[in-house]
Amino acid sequence: MGEVKSSDFSIRKVSWNEIEGWIELLRKSVTDSNYKPDALIGVTRGGLIPVVLLSDKLDAMRVLTITVRHWPVPGKMMEEAQVTQDFEEDLSGKKVLLVEDIADTGKSFKVAIEHIKRKNKPAEIKTAALQYASDTSSYRPDYYAEKFEKKTGDGKRIWVTYPWTKEEDKRSLSGP
Repeated sequence: MGEVKSSDFSIRKVSWNEIEGWIELLRKSVTDSNYKPDALIGVTRGGLIPVVLLSDKLDAMRVLTITVRHWPVPGKMMEEAQVTQDFEEDLSGKKVLLVEDIADTGKSFKVAIEHIKRKNKPAEIKTAALQYASDTSSYRPDYYAEKFEKKTGDGKRIWVTYPWTKEEDKRSLSGP
């Protein structure tokens, strides 16, 4: 895949305080829209922490996970996102909230939604992300806490590092 160096990116480190604020904004958006999900599904790995935090805020205890591989190495994207692990649960007639940390390209959301609709048959799926990269994502989540642009004026892309990805990102983006 080749080496990825932090010089290829402008790194943005997100704090826990930002995460907590964004989770509260998502909770408010979901609540204000009167959407009451029967289950929350976290897209692993990035959506694991957000789905747990949001489920607590929404008092929604039914939490499932689906793994969509799209970034095997930070900064290096696979051509196509793919589901590599899912769950066995009939969601017929249920409302679902699919949660991710970031809508970066939108491919993870699209693949997960298609898979869940086909296999688990929920009545409705809505989506939530902490961040929505409006200039690079082909999918706009129903709910998001922050909208931003990933491309900078100097041609670099912003790579967002969350508290739960900092070690992986440090290893992958530091170069040889």
